[in-house]
Amino acid sequence: MSSSTALATANFKSKEKSLFTQMLNFYDNKQFKQSLRNADQILEKHPDHPETLAMKALNMNSLKRKIEAFEFIKKALFKNLSNFTCWHVYGILHRSNKNPDEARKAYLNALKYDKDNQNVLRDLGQLQIQLRDYEGYAETRRQILVSKPTVNINWMAYACHKCERALEVLESFDKTLKENKEKLKNHERTEITLFKAKLFEEMGDYQKAINLLQKKGLIVDQISKFRKLAENYQKLGNKDKALEHLEDLLELSSANTNNYYQILAVHGYSNKEFKYSSEDQLKIKEIIEVYENRFPRGNSHQRVLLKILTGELFREKLYQYSKPYLIKGVPPLIVDLKDVYQDKEKTQILEETLLSHLKSMEEKNTLFNDEQEQDPTVYLWLLYYTAQHYYYLRDYNQALKYINEAINHTPTVIDLYVVKAKIYKRAGDREYASKLYEEARKLDLADRYLNAVSSRYLIRADHVEEAEETMGQFSKEGQELNVHDMQCMWYENEVGLSYLRQGNYRLALKNFNYIEKHMEQVFEDQLDFHLYAMRKYTLNAYFQMLEMEDNIYKNKNAVRAAIGIIKTMKKVDKIREEEQKKFQPEFDSYKASTEYIKMCEELKKRDEDDEFKNDFDPKGYDLYQKALQDPIKVAYDFAVLVASCNPEVKEVQAKMIPIYLRKNKLLEALKAVIALTERHPTYEKTLSSRIRFSQHWNSLTEEQRKQAIPDEKLLKVASQEFEALGASDEQSLKNLSEELLNQNLDKIEHVHEYIKTRTVLFKENDTAKYEKVAIDALTNDLRRNFKVHNAANTLKRLTKIGASDVQYRQKAQEVFIHARHFD
Repeated sequence: MSSSTALATANFKSKEKSLFTQMLNFYDNKQFKQSLRNADQILEKHPDHPETLAMKALNMNSLKRKIEAFEFIKKALFKNLSNFTCWHVYGILHRSNKNPDEARKAYLNALKYDKDNQNVLRDLGQLQIQLRDYEGYAETRRQILVSKPTVNINWMAYACHKCERALEVLESFDKTLKENKEKLKNHERTEITLFKAKLFEEMGDYQKAINLLQKKGLIVDQISKFRKLAENYQKLGNKDKALEHLEDLLELSSANTNNYYQILAVHGYSNKEFKYSSEDQLKIKEIIEVYENRFPRGNSHQRVLLKILTGELFREKLYQYSKPYLIKGVPPLIVDLKDVYQDKEKTQILEETLLSHLKSMEEKNTLFNDEQEQDPTVYLWLLYYTAQHYYYLRDYNQALKYINEAINHTPTVIDLYVVKAKIYKRAGDREYASKLYEEARKLDLADRYLNAVSSRYLIRADHVEEAEETMGQFSKEGQELNVHDMQCMWYENEVGLSYLRQGNYRLALKNFNYIEKHMEQVFEDQLDFHLYAMRKYTLNAYFQMLEMEDNIYKNKNAVRAAIGIIKTMKKVDKIREEEQKKFQPEFDSYKASTEYIKMCEELKKRDEDDEFKNDFDPKGYDLYQKALQDPIKVAYDFAVLVASCNPEVKEVQAKMIPIYLRKNKLLEALKAVIALTERHPTYEKTLSSRIRFSQHWNSLTEEQRKQAIPDEKLLKVASQEFEALGASDEQSLKNLSEELLNQNLDKIEHVHEYIKTRTVLFKENDTAKYEKVAIDALTNDLRRNFKVHNAANTLKRLTKIGASDVQYRQKAQEVFIHARHFD
């Protein structure tokens, strides 16, 4: 805007020119109200001045008067369609309203009338990379570079291109620096060199990457240098050089276990499952022990061996590794050994080791196979570790036995109450678990971690208000709990799930919706980093950021929120008419309340641009009103983004299939069924999802299928894929359901899904049979302690279909003695 001020004010008198300049300065300093007053003064004498109308629109947009802002910019464009400033502002308004495609069109129109305008080109480039329009971005940055080749940032931005072209650009940049006798700072040169090496590596030219990395004075980040050299030498098959650089890397970073795994890979030991023969284990032990002697103060090498060794070799290494931690009483020891629980033999050895130490401490006050007398606290920590061990095994009775003994021994150790709370949580008593964690928290009121986890336990026990009060103890004095502003997604998910359990679908949806907004905000926020990364020369980190942003919906919180929204909206859809009648009076009452009117008045006075602090719908009434009109659409809009990014997440795919079918998205539903069949054939919902899809497909006429999949080729392929799934007629699907049940009679989750499939999809109601197979599963499932919630869901299902659940409930109470689901 400032570069065209003279032209824009050519017909102005000196006073109006001064007002126009002040208006621009006020806007740059974010004094939008003052800038707007100046615009109004100018427009009194020049009501059709396009640049002033455009500035007025910008100010109104900044003051959240968005509708008026668009009215003024359209008025300005109507007065002068060839004014590039108006088109530029029109693009800015669309960008701020999260409409990037319209913004791009506006910027391109602006360039028709001023093709070399740097501000427009820069904004267009940022928008193109935001939309991942790499070809368009490259052309825009080329135009900027041609007009200003002496600005280094322009070279960096243009280098964000395909490998060969990027290397050419960076070579030209180096020549420009030499011609201008300009030197880069050390970290800037390091970033560019590592980026060039990465490009050579992607092109498969490993020797050129090595040659570049070995040049003196180019790289100050020695860890990255040695790692890249080792990787490239390994790809070339030069083991000696790869090992040499890996050992250089260990000198700088001996605590990184990945370095040891890479050393083993160079030696030819790269089994992803870490399963080796006894002979190979001995060789690996010899290799790693060399580094144990060189770096005796670290423990990463020992952890690598614990992952690989088995049998007596593992027992020996476990004793050596754990002994110092047992003596010092290091709480995370068992957590550090979590990988051990993936192997039954190792788990048994760990148990034997702990029990041997306990017995020895009880009898002689020494550790097993050791004559040195130990402090009584060693016995305390052994009880703690043993309780944790049985907790991981889901042997809750044994875990409680040892943790209670530990508490009786020393009742003031916080970690003991934390473990006891975890045991009760997993055993199915969330209420008592929350009380225990509160007890732990009160032993150290200054601990933020204990505060946060105690809040989580309270939420899981459905004490949301108490949890909010607990979390609020670490908010700034005089401020409300600002978890939404801080994007505290675990809290929002937990609160959403709690409200869902309580049947408060309005607040459940509101909390899940916060996470949807966070995902959008995180993606939008990258807009500020496109040029920042270029200025800082951090090209490697920049491309990592782009990759992260492209996979933003893989975030576990997004996945949990999507599942939560689907569950909530499916429940709402079932009772929509009843819910609408109940909700409307509640909605009208809230909108007319003094609380709501006062809140709106206060929010309108605020100048800060924060959608969470300025939320006009904090209790979710407006959102829920919209959801009640079409709950399935609300579920689909967010969940489809998550599902498309997570084909490997079985629960999301299974829950999306009914949504796809309701939205007549046959192709997407078929893809989800295929993903489940191929990736998760043993998942309990895979067959039921296939049955649901088959029933829907068979119920459609050929014409209806064509409407769902208009492309004839796609429809033909879909039909072939459907046939490839196998039997699809009703009787064959029933037979498959029976076969799967017979294969999984000892699995609680499979029996629950079988009952649901037979009653919901096949409309059968053999309640006596369902109760029998459910009780048999409770009796025979050896992993039942992992499945308390599955058992509780089975009880709900039996009750729902009208089965006599008395025997099942009694059996569940016998099996899950600590759970409260069956009271």
